[in-house]
Amino acid sequence: MNTNTMRLFVGALTVSLSGLASAQTDDCAAPTAISGLGSFPYDTSINSASGLDFGGAPCETTMNEDVFWVWTSGPLATPVTFSTCTATYDTQLQISQGSDCSAVCLANNDDSCGLRSSITLALAPGTQILIQAGSYGAGGGPSTLDITVPAQPGTNDDCSIPDPLVGLGSFQFNNTIATTSGFNGGEIASNGVHPCFPHDSQTGLEQEIAGDLFFTWTAPCSGDFQIDTEGTPGISDTKINIHLGSDCNAVCYQGDDDDGTGFLSLVVLAGVNAGDQFLIQIGMYQATTVPGDGVLNINSIGAGCAPSSTSIVCDPPMPHYLGGAATLSGSTLGNAFGSGLHLECSGGPPDEFGFFMVSSTANASLNIFNGTLCLDLPAGRYNPNVATNQANPELNSLAQFDSSGLLVSIVGNGMGAGQNGFNVPSELPFSPAGQLISMGDTYFFQCWYRDQVGPFPNPGSSANFSNVLQVQF
Repeated sequence: MNTNTMRLFVGALTVSLSGLASAQTDDCAAPTAISGLGSFPYDTSINSASGLDFGGAPCETTMNEDVFWVWTSGPLATPVTFSTCTATYDTQLQISQGSDCSAVCLANNDDSCGLRSSITLALAPGTQILIQAGSYGAGGGPSTLDITVPAQPGTNDDCSIPDPLVGLGSFQFNNTIATTSGFNGGEIASNGVHPCFPHDSQTGLEQEIAGDLFFTWTAPCSGDFQIDTEGTPGISDTKINIHLGSDCNAVCYQGDDDDGTGFLSLVVLAGVNAGDQFLIQIGMYQATTVPGDGVLNINSIGAGCAPSSTSIVCDPPMPHYLGGAATLSGSTLGNAFGSGLHLECSGGPPDEFGFFMVSSTANASLNIFNGTLCLDLPAGRYNPNVATNQANPELNSLAQFDSSGLLVSIVGNGMGAGQNGFNVPSELPFSPAGQLISMGDTYFFQCWYRDQVGPFPNPGSSANFSNVLQVQF
């Protein structure tokens, strides 16, 4: 075994880069030890499938021709990326906490970079993990395990430089390198309890948010809103404060550090008016909490933010092989999710698959396959590939027509199996990721589905489209 080691000094951080010439161990009981960051070549050409299956989500897959390493995180809780993205074959990757066959699953990935794999984790200092890489199908070969620290996002950890959030939906954050600002949104109230520090009544002390980040958000409509946090995995004990305003002059409105089910946070804003501005402060309950990745959810509750108007265009749609035509309709969600728009497609051919599409403009006609595409390109597709690439499962609308011709969600769909239609999220399936539907925007939606060229036995050998729903939000 040949090992090349380089030491990289970044401020007070020392990182060892170790390049391993080969790592062939396919026995979880005797994994190859590696350390630091760098590229670690390996070759599974002569390896067998270990048969190790950790059982249960998120590590459910048994790999072919696999290899094992044991690796220990450094002294700082910096997110680390493990990838086989440079492989020339279809790979799989699993990370488990431990050093042998008794390790406990943390994460699994199959297709983050094409058919190759990548996992990013924020690990507590000194965490020992078992890394398992293999091929999806038979026939592995030479590849490289790359261990890197991803580029860190802007910290926006000062109330004078908040990041803007637009609309409703889920927003990722990472407070790994954020400092503690000490901002509290005003003095303690006359009753001695600060609304952003609910524990004051018990301790008599103000509790700052450690490693805090700041975001501005403007209510897209009038009503009630819920703001809560998730760990993904990463930060697990969050605290959130909501202030009226958009900078360091904002005044504390409400805070929370425990949603009632654990150590994440949940705040309900009642009686909000459209256009109200809020400064959202989010971080850790205590400085000893491990920072990392998280998700901030903002959704309306009650009547929700409804689209202001809808209309049908590009109608009637072309018939499918059974003689009927698939038609699209929209409605307002009673318990609003994302954009507040619910789509349904009916009249389609039973058992065929379909999904929804969107564009900011429509055209007169573009004949494709058996139907007419009425969305100007580029058009976004709410399908599994987009959901994976944008790391947002809510963008997957893949569904199947039931016996009555109604499009019903299937396993893997962002709504969950067995639900009619699709709840349109605020995030758009456009590149680059992160573009959102805002109030006042107009978008056009259409349903794509499999169709037959002719009668059985050629199911799904062509495709078709529904009419188009024009929606002003």
